[in-house]
Amino acid sequence: MALPSHPSETTTASAPLPSPPRRKWYTHSYDGPGLYQLAASSAPWIPRVVRFTCARVLADLYRRRMPKEDAAVRRNIAHILPTADPATVARVARSLFRHFAYYFADLFSLNRQPFAVQQRYLHAIHNFDRVQPLLESSQGFVVATAH
Repeated sequence: MALPSHPSETTTASAPLPSPPRRKWYTHSYDGPGLYQLAASSAPWIPRVVRFTCARVLADLYRRRMPKEDAAVRRNIAHILPTADPATVARVARSLFRHFAYYFADLFSLNRQPFAVQQRYLHAIHNFDRVQPLLESSQGFVVATAH
């Protein structure tokens, strides 16, 4: 029995199964490098209280301008808090958008600050006694966090 030299030369009765569609990475119109570069370059120079005020305003604006995302967040919150009334779900969704914006406000600024400044915003490090010897050694290591 001779084997075909190319898969297209096979003479099977069934056609090959089509490939599943590739999942596309989620994006939206507010997700672009220009906005991130602007935020990253200006954030370190803006006081934290001002950054957080801007973040809160932008989070509220984006939540209103992104109804599909807001609806998805509300559905998830309603699933997690099944006894919550609509007002509570709306309040938690608003808080989620705001805290996500606060995270970015700090992400774009604190990582560019001196270590002493960063330490002021650090509340606790669990199991740091395990990391300290690695920091003092000359070998590298990897730390995974859930920011």
